[in-house]
Amino acid sequence: MPRWARITLVVIATAAVVACAAWAIPAAFERPAMTGIVASARNVALEAVDQTGAAGVFTVRRVLAPDASWIVITIPATADAPYAVVGLAHVAAGESRDVRVTLESAVALNQQLVVTLHADRGEAGRFEFGPASFDTSPDKPYYVDGTPVAATVVKDSTVASLAEAAGSSPAQEVEVAAGAAVLEVADRLTIIDQLVIDRVVAPGPSWAAVYLVGEDGLPGALAGKVRVEAGESLGVAVPMSADVPLTDKLLVVLQADLGTPGVFDYTAGGFSQSLDKPYAVNGAELSRSVLLRGYGMSYNNVTGSGGAGM
Repeated sequence: MPRWARITLVVIATAAVVACAAWAIPAAFERPAMTGIVASARNVALEAVDQTGAAGVFTVRRVLAPDASWIVITIPATADAPYAVVGLAHVAAGESRDVRVTLESAVALNQQLVVTLHADRGEAGRFEFGPASFDTSPDKPYYVDGTPVAATVVKDSTVASLAEAAGSSPAQEVEVAAGAAVLEVADRLTIIDQLVIDRVVAPGPSWAAVYLVGEDGLPGALAGKVRVEAGESLGVAVPMSADVPLTDKLLVVLQADLGTPGVFDYTAGGFSQSLDKPYAVNGAELSRSVLLRGYGMSYNNVTGSGGAGM
């Protein structure tokens, strides 16, 4: 082969190598799209569940954070509304329990929310994150095994008491001393023909009554009742009426049996005249609101999706 031909081949080969290297180097150093701050399940955890309670606050059951972090509560983006942060709480490294997060007034009744754990890696104590600037936001969410550390939940607003629903002012419940009347029931239940109350303490013969609650937060029709004797009762089962389609939300009330013994002398439309009024402790009616999880009824009692606790 002529010398000029050998030189030409070397030049072409060298140019090809350089071209390949010029393409490969930026490809090798190109940073893949970030999904968040990768963490281990050993040092990151978030436990948040559907709950009822006072409007304007959400309690996160447990948080485990590797460093200073943020609990962020958002309303998911939809076609009609953008992503919006409606609650924010700063937590220290380590484990925190029952963290109360203040919610904005934008949180509506039965509002679906997303609770996410974010790092605090920018200016300390200042939440610096936006989905539109994900890559440049310092306070990204934690990810474990490719999944964000988050929970989808429902927060229910306060359900009105029977006295409030009846417009009774001042309230005319049966006032008793603290500890004389107790009502303990889970805030989420799966119901099959009956609602089970964990514990009841009654100062005298009483009624455990369950009422439907409308989307306006007001208790309405009676869904079931059972008489309880004075003293402590555990696992009190309240039969649900087969004729009343359940709503996603119920109000459980402990009421005195002060009228005809064994006769439920209470009507929602006649609170003031009813004899079997609810008990109150320190001015607060003894009642508990309950969200239903997916439920099945052996009767034709299946109105509602049960989605409030799914």
